[in-house]
Amino acid sequence: RTAAAAFQAGTGTLAVSGALRYALGRERPQDGHGAASFNPFEAGNLDDSSFPSLTSGLTWAVLTPYAREYDLPWLYGIATLSSLAQVSGREHWLSDTVGGGVLGYLLGSQAWRSNRKPGSGPDLWLAPDAVGLAWKTQ
Repeated sequence: RTAAAAFQAGTGTLAVSGALRYALGRERPQDGHGAASFNPFEAGNLDDSSFPSLTSGLTWAVLTPYAREYDLPWLYGIATLSSLAQVSGREHWLSDTVGGGVLGYLLGSQAWRSNRKPGSGPDLWLAPDAVGLAWKTQ
């Protein structure tokens, strides 16, 4: 259950982060244009976009179900260190890592709750040409 929740949260974070990166197009610190430099909806390489931090988002998304299921709050410390390393390496702005971390935590928490009570939250489905979320209604 916990591994399924981590997988769902991770794939959800990939999808949402990709959409946000495309829509916002925030430049990275090493580009030298400042934190307020955005190029929204440019069809370039999504790796060049900075917000939200995909690494922070994935770290928080995958660790959150384990931290909640097994009462291991120290896992959040690992996620925080990962985020801080990206800032100190000038790969991301601090707000990029916070945004990615919040996104990952929220999706990780939702996936954990959904897997504890099947049918209570969204189900993530993957196909060769699509990714989707589905909510079951009563």
